[in-house]
Amino acid sequence: VFFSEKRPFFMEGMGLFNIAGAGSGDGNMRTAVHTRKIVDPIFGSKLTGTLGKTTFGVLNALDDKPPTLLSFDSAGRPLPVPNRAFTVGRATYALRRSDYVGGIFTHTHLDGRHNMVAGGDISVRPSSSQQVSATLLASQTTGIVPEDRSGMSAQATYGYNTRTVNFVVQGEHYDRDFEMDTAFYN
Repeated sequence: VFFSEKRPFFMEGMGLFNIAGAGSGDGNMRTAVHTRKIVDPIFGSKLTGTLGKTTFGVLNALDDKPPTLLSFDSAGRPLPVPNRAFTVGRATYALRRSDYVGGIFTHTHLDGRHNMVAGGDISVRPSSSQQVSATLLASQTTGIVPEDRSGMSAQATYGYNTRTVNFVVQGEHYDRDFEMDTAFYN
């Protein structure tokens, strides 16, 4: 179940952290940065800005109550759970009108497990009725048993929209070992 963000700190400026294709059509990835995964933040910082045609943002947060599979011992006592650290960096470069090319980096850390994702995206409008977008992401997850994992994700979308015709075609691929802890998947 997808719950939209309602906390003002996380809502402000979050459009920058959306990647091309996420949330469009019937794709699997609803959003690459789903801040509702930060359940009870102890600390949070966000820096956003613009330099010429480049827009950038960095989000950091430390979560006091990260979701875990084993939260209680056999006697029903709560287990101590370490804090979960989130870092997200995003930059876009404006090409023309609403066209852009961008990059994203995410890192989460919890109890020796690290999940890092880096990638790029592009969104262009060849005409007022056409939209083309593509995303390529690579993930690496370390500190897990029995072995570290890495994988790739790719997505491409073409849309044609006029007053009488609305057509969208989307293709996406997720490697079996692709993981993005900050994302929300349908």
